[in-house]
Amino acid sequence: MNQRNYSSIWNLGDLNAVLDVIQLVFQFIEFVEPYVQKNSTYNITFNYKPADAIKHLNYRFKEHGVGYEFINSRLIRSDATLLHKEAIQETLTLLHVQEWAMVNTEYLEAHGRFRLHSNAGNQECLIWALKAFESTCKIICGKNGWAYDNDFPANKLIRVLFENGFFPSSHESAITALRQFLVSSIPTFRNKFGGHGSGEEHIVVPDSLAQYMLYITGSTIRMMLELQKERSNS
Repeated sequence: MNQRNYSSIWNLGDLNAVLDVIQLVFQFIEFVEPYVQKNSTYNITFNYKPADAIKHLNYRFKEHGVGYEFINSRLIRSDATLLHKEAIQETLTLLHVQEWAMVNTEYLEAHGRFRLHSNAGNQECLIWALKAFESTCKIICGKNGWAYDNDFPANKLIRVLFENGFFPSSHESAITALRQFLVSSIPTFRNKFGGHGSGEEHIVVPDSLAQYMLYITGSTIRMMLELQKERSNS
């Protein structure tokens, strides 16, 4: 398909409808091979595997400057390539195991809301990003036997992690700054822009803020998963 044909697709009135179709098609592609191999009485070999199709799709997206990538069965925005790789791709790779399934679902949901290109979608993006962060905290507390209530907000969960020495204590000033950053970033942005009714004031969450929070949340979750992995292996 040439550049002109690609442009005609992306100039359609409802971009999200096009993205939904592409996502659905590739979810089906991922489903077909394992389903056929599991249920067919014949030995069927796929020369062009789902992973090849997904790789080709993402290559075409990148080739034509389309800021999306199909990963973990979802289309997510990938506007800034380096940040996307470090904060998003690597985080989703770590989350793609059963023990972190809830975090993976919630974090992908945040990306799905961000994809809507709307103020309401951006507000919901912040809500789901915080849910992913809180779930990460709760799972880590559970893995280490640290007491917490299921209705603890993010700031109390962060306190539990610090009180139990989850974060390295070798540089006290840096850890203090980290704690202040965690408490004042993800929960605060969510509470201010996405978590409560706005009353008479119309609160606008620009794409830049929603994307920033996705990167912060992704980077923070990735760091916490790595710390938990080191703790489990020690």
